[in-house]
Amino acid sequence: MKQPFFDPYTDKVYTVFAVLRYKVRDIMEFMHRAVRFIRFNSDRWGIDLNKIGVIGSR
Repeated sequence: MKQPFFDPYTDKVYTVFAVLRYKVRDIMEFMHRAVRFIRFNSDRWGIDLNKIGVIGSR
């Protein structure tokens, strides 16, 4: 998914995983699980563990 919103992150070589259409109160447990999953597979996917972040919007 190519979105201009992600450009500042991908331009700095961050890997972006998008999770859409959830409210914060509904997604916190899911986000913790997702980050653990990404960390666990980081070697396989070539992801720098120092460049994982979470951002949200309304």
